[in-house]
Formats: sequence, C-alpha cells, structure tokens
Amino acid sequence: MAITDTTYTGLKTDVYTYLTVPGPTQLLLSLPHWSVVTLRLETAGPVSVGTREDLSPVGSGKGRLLPANEDIRIVMVPLTRLYIAADAVQRVAIQVEPYPWLFEILNAVKGVAPALSSMLSRLLGRK
Repeated sequence: MAITDTTYTGLKTDVYTYLTVPGPTQLLLSLPHWSVVTLRLETAGPVSVGTREDLSPVGSGKGRLLPANEDIRIVMVPLTRLYIAADAVQRVAIQVEPYPWLFEILNAVKGVAPALSSMLSRLLGRK
C-alpha cells in the first residue's frame, strides 16, 4: 500500500505501520505537499529506501539502509517518490507531517501580494 495524494492531504500528521513485501522495489510515498517523513525500522531488517525505482537487491548501495529502531527524517519535496525494498517481511513505522514553515510563508505571500501589487501600480502611475 503506497501512501499517495488520494490518502494524504498534507495538512495533518499521519502515522502508519507499513509491512514490506519481499521482492522488487515498491512505491512507499508520493505526496502532493512539502512534508517531513519519519521512518523507523521496527524489525531486524535489512530494508532500503530511496528515490530510485531500482533499489533491489537490498544493500546494493542504490538507496539508504534503515537502521533498526532509529528514526530517520526525510524532507519530501512535492511529488517526489520514495521507494522501499526488502528481502523479507519487515515492519516500518511511518510518520508524515506537514512542513510547517512552508505553509506560513505561503500564507504570508498571499496576504502581501495584493498590497504589493497595489503599491507598485500607484508608483508606476497606474490606477
């Protein structure tokens, strides 16, 4: 089960437990908003994650190996895909959070844009 823009709105924190599928690389996340993803391998591993579709075989150096019982934080740019690969069934805890400062900046820009446009029009002599 990949977490995609149809299951995650990007405006709240979501927590999942993902069970890996042995074999080829699987799509783990593709999110529509800036997000902070925290991954924790809860079993012995090995599990590899990365932005390439060809992570298999695990440990090939094409992705990052998740250390057991340690949080790994990844900032996800919109529409970047995060893939996962494992040689056996493994349990991975996933927490997806919005990237808060981005929303603050976007809201500030939305509020300033009309005033800035009006001020520039007056400076240029346009009404």
